[in-house]
Amino acid sequence: MRKPAAPDITFEDWIISQQDNNSFEEGDDLLNSPRDEDSTYARAVSPQGSNTSSNSEIEMEAEGLCSQCMRLVNHVDSIRGQSGHNMDIPMRTKLSAMRTSPCDICRIIYRGLDEIMGFNEINDWFFRLTVAVDYFFRVSSRGVKPHKGPGLYKLPDWKCDLYFFTPDGGICPWGLFPTSPLYNITPIGSERFFKRALQFVQQCDLNHSCLPQDKTSLLPTRVVDIGKSGLDDVKLLSTEGRKGRYICLSHCWGGHQPIQTTSQTLEAYSTSLPFQKIPRTYQIAMDFARRLGVRYIWIDSLCIIQDDKDDWSRESANMCDIYENSYLTIAATSSPNCSFDIFKTESRKLADIAGQSATGKPYRVMAVDGLRHPDIDTPHDIMLRDWPLLSRAWVFQERLLSPRILHLTQFEIIWECKDGSMCECGNMPSSSKEHHHTLLETLSGSALAIRWHDMAEWYSKLSITYNSDKLPSLSGLAKQMAKKRPDAKYLAGLWEDSLAVDLLWKRNEYADKPHAPSARITEWIAPSWSWVSLGAPVHFPFGPLVSTGKGVPRPKANWVETFPKLFEIECDLATSDITGKISGGFIKITGRVIQATLNTTLSYDGISKVSRVSLPLEGDESLHAAIKYFNDPMVSGIVDLDYPEDYQGDEQGGQWDVLVVPIARVQRLDESISQVEEVDYSLVLTKIDDQEKYKRIGLAREKRDSGVQRYVDDPAMMWRERPGCFANLGSEKTVTII
Repeated sequence: MRKPAAPDITFEDWIISQQDNNSFEEGDDLLNSPRDEDSTYARAVSPQGSNTSSNSEIEMEAEGLCSQCMRLVNHVDSIRGQSGHNMDIPMRTKLSAMRTSPCDICRIIYRGLDEIMGFNEINDWFFRLTVAVDYFFRVSSRGVKPHKGPGLYKLPDWKCDLYFFTPDGGICPWGLFPTSPLYNITPIGSERFFKRALQFVQQCDLNHSCLPQDKTSLLPTRVVDIGKSGLDDVKLLSTEGRKGRYICLSHCWGGHQPIQTTSQTLEAYSTSLPFQKIPRTYQIAMDFARRLGVRYIWIDSLCIIQDDKDDWSRESANMCDIYENSYLTIAATSSPNCSFDIFKTESRKLADIAGQSATGKPYRVMAVDGLRHPDIDTPHDIMLRDWPLLSRAWVFQERLLSPRILHLTQFEIIWECKDGSMCECGNMPSSSKEHHHTLLETLSGSALAIRWHDMAEWYSKLSITYNSDKLPSLSGLAKQMAKKRPDAKYLAGLWEDSLAVDLLWKRNEYADKPHAPSARITEWIAPSWSWVSLGAPVHFPFGPLVSTGKGVPRPKANWVETFPKLFEIECDLATSDITGKISGGFIKITGRVIQATLNTTLSYDGISKVSRVSLPLEGDESLHAAIKYFNDPMVSGIVDLDYPEDYQGDEQGGQWDVLVVPIARVQRLDESISQVEEVDYSLVLTKIDDQEKYKRIGLAREKRDSGVQRYVDDPAMMWRERPGCFANLGSEKTVTII
């Protein structure tokens, strides 16, 4: 007979009742416990088989367990104590069968799913168990098989990520559900919260090399001196070249700022900061800094004179040093503004499952849903709801530049540093920050250009209040990259030593809910050839760097050839910061230039428009093969327009005269069809009034793929047999793009 469901209690209620728990000790290494993606998997196959679902009856074995769970228990016993072993087990038992199963473990899993996720009787739901022995027992979504015929498993709309554990003092007669610190989360704001945060910092101090040995550096121009205790002696300090340890605060401004340094308040704040105006977020950061024994804290709204453009320009140019040299950055990651109570937590439901096994032994198991963790590709709606700070463009470089970050969220504390990442729940995946620092240390040459493309793609998705800040909010990362590319000149988001491939950006129409809506930038902030000028997410053709299995990542595409004979490029700086704002710029390209026609027509769905450029063959004898191939005297290439709404035409489309300037050929593997493809990319330009100057309006592409074996063996033959129009048509000319 099924035990009645336990009364609903929140996870926080249960944690409070466990205040004397000592799962975390000072010497515990929170940063180096096994993680799912880093472990060696011991994969166990379900006894029911991998291709057929079980019936409502479950095959039973000894000790009141089904054959599947007995096998699981035996395997856990065989590898217990062996570090780095996980089991990833596809389960094919229907939930309805588990609900009425005589197997104790099946019923416990069903109870957890039912009480936490509210699944009730979903008969055809299959799932996966992941067991990190002695660390966690997780049940997660596997997918639903189509009702008829073969096919891929499809993830359900609801996704499960549930953890089972034995509480301190609880009993697990099978030794399967671990007694673990995994979900011993301290209520945020308590003294134990600060103790836990201190442990993260201290463990990094002892075990990592994220900071220089002396842990001191030149202080920023101004810092907040928080004194020794209380808030009465807090003041703004001009450092005048002195050294020391300091903490940075990263937070959302969120509209109104109750306190900020201006030309009028500078003198008064240098004597004392008014306690009644200091926001809650600032107070929390100051309190934690004192607990760390750090006297100084850098807060942008206080340490930069907000109505002094010269001071703002100087300090924004120093962002790289300010964050890179900090002892720690505290991030109010879940706070939409500086006055929001960081310590406001979200309740999580806990299932308390107790009973007696078939052999008469008592048991008590807890189940709780898994916590989400922020990353750079978290969907927009979830980012804004749970971690609004990470949707901001300025914070992108703050996160990547800081050697160590303590994220304060509504769920838990999250730690990120150069050498690792960790959280209170113990299930933190490897973070993009850790990945970034690893790449900077290992990459060289053209791979650094591809890494810059990755960062540009993610940065372009983020929101920013003032478009004029786009270059300044990226300047710190540009300076960091310049240290790895000392001979390369930085030019408004592009680099002189990789200019041809840096020009090959296009608007990313398929960005998954970018954090900033696609909008036209009305003021001039960069030349049209720079991706910074676009008010929408961008994409580069080289794709993200992928692992080779040997520790050195590689790009997904190769740069084959550059077509222009000469590039000449200049940017006019608006300030002394070579990575900051610019007031003008141009690029002169000498090479083949093609007079062409831009066409927009309705696509097959009769709704969206498709843009192409038509290129007259001009009687070029070398392109006769292309004429036969395309069966058309006009050869066309697909165009990705920067602002498609400018070239919609009427209901049927329209035509415009343009210039096409071939730039480069790129080779990549199309994984969907396992064929090599090579693409010629060209800038599409339109003339500006009666001047002999042009602006970029899009990127055109002409593709060849290795559809036959001889092209697989010799990709260049694709172009010899069917010559590339972008690379061969037109006449040599110099064009100026602004």
